[in-house]
Amino acid sequence: MRATANRRIRSVLIADSSEAERLNLKSLLIRAGYHVTVAMEESDTVALVMARRPDAVIIADKLGEASGAAIVRRLKEDPAAPGFLAALTASTGDVRTLTAYYHDGVDRVIQKPVDETALLKTLEEMCAPAPSGEARSILTVVADAEFNRRLGEAAQRLGLRLDIAKNGSEGLKMAGAADYCLILAGQMAGIDGLTYLSVLKSAERTKAAPVALVYPLIDEALRRQALDKGAEDVIALGAPSSGIASGIEAIFEARRLAAMGRARVMAVEDSPIVCKLYSQFFAERGFDYLVEMDPSRAIEAARGFIPDLILMDANMPGINGFDLTRQMKAQPLFENTRIIMITSDTKKESVIRALEAGAVDFLTKPFDEEVLLARMRAHLANKRLFDDLTRAYREMESLKNTLQLLSITDGLTGLYNHRHFYERLAAEMDAARRARSPLALLLMDLDHFKKFNDTYGHRAGDKALKSVADTVETATGKEDTLARYGGEEFAVILPGAAVERALEVAEAIRAAVERTPLNTGGKTLHISVSIGAAAWNGALTEDQLVEKADAALYQSKAAGRNRVTLAD
Repeated sequence: MRATANRRIRSVLIADSSEAERLNLKSLLIRAGYHVTVAMEESDTVALVMARRPDAVIIADKLGEASGAAIVRRLKEDPAAPGFLAALTASTGDVRTLTAYYHDGVDRVIQKPVDETALLKTLEEMCAPAPSGEARSILTVVADAEFNRRLGEAAQRLGLRLDIAKNGSEGLKMAGAADYCLILAGQMAGIDGLTYLSVLKSAERTKAAPVALVYPLIDEALRRQALDKGAEDVIALGAPSSGIASGIEAIFEARRLAAMGRARVMAVEDSPIVCKLYSQFFAERGFDYLVEMDPSRAIEAARGFIPDLILMDANMPGINGFDLTRQMKAQPLFENTRIIMITSDTKKESVIRALEAGAVDFLTKPFDEEVLLARMRAHLANKRLFDDLTRAYREMESLKNTLQLLSITDGLTGLYNHRHFYERLAAEMDAARRARSPLALLLMDLDHFKKFNDTYGHRAGDKALKSVADTVETATGKEDTLARYGGEEFAVILPGAAVERALEVAEAIRAAVERTPLNTGGKTLHISVSIGAAAWNGALTEDQLVEKADAALYQSKAAGRNRVTLAD
């Protein structure tokens, strides 16, 4: 599979079967200044990639019946296809799923629902330099599956790929075969973290690899021992995903600061002589820099470079620095970028005009280089602080969303819980009442579940519940609401469904559960469900509709189980 180097992104292809998602993404990107085309299905996507040659493709995890990641893989493996960056939008994804996406050639995964900040940040990160060289992957050599799951969530949040070593030997081979921006090492069969670190540091190929050690308990003596051996830092085995992400970001920041303070600075200046002076000034002080002489190309150039700070000339042909600053600061991509206005005009009105346009400082020509450097360093430090605060706010928002999700979902099956089922039922009935549309409810129960638990154990019982939940999810539509109603009971709210569709869905669920084998403890078992269906007549309360479906469920069980009954 061909790798795609980091580069500027100007044109984007959106591939999504949902019209609402396409319109949302398109409006966000057009507003941010990107050239956008859209595709609705696999054939459109392939044709447009070949014909339009977009810089980036934002594709849904499911494009009709096709897998978005599989489409990306086929295109990137096709020697006739142009190179492109790929971001995949997905509602969920555990660490193994995300790893599979990345192995298919996906560069980033964006969590649904997609918001403007996450979208633009993803496009920025895809064309920005990697934390260490071109590496965009981290490697875990830790035997704890739960830690690796949380690490996977952290990696997704940071826009990184995650590779998992099965054992210490494989971990050493993987570290030697690829460049990783970070390797996390802990206790693993056959090798411990410190030994793994020592082996890496003694080999020429991997001696510069950044490694963090993972320990259950951390004290200052252990941390000092790890740092003395060459580790970047130590991360707690029980840290939540947000804590792991913060630890990784702190390591990246420390390495960045250690690399001679290579902040990314840009100058927009139409004078060739001044541009030459800027280039010399930036190079001598170790900055990553870009000098743009054409103000009409400044925004496009900044999109590809993503500067931390810009020195903006106030008086330029075509568009002046004040208007250019105002245009840049209006775009979310540059909201944290610091701009210092440079001009020979010393009038108070010009200073006010620059600050009102969005500049953080004002400097007159000719300027003293040391004064300029001091101001640049102060504003770069403020930007780092602001970036940290922004990151902390996003983490809080993510934590809040996670806690909210946990409060309404069942931990075993991932479906809505009993309390949220009633909230959704009330909302769907209210919507159906306003729209004068039909609505139906299914209640189902695993047959002989107590006997199943007593015979095969509770772990097998949990597996059966999860299997049924997955089967129900496959057999229903996106607009339907699924919930774990009780111990072995499930509920499905079917908005817009008349009796015929309710019975069709119920029978599809019953038949799918019956034919789906359950492999546990070396045995292949089969389970079945009894289902009660009830149609809402527009007058029943939530409790009355549930009672009708429950009565029909009881009739199914009384009639021999593994069947569907419609309420009277």
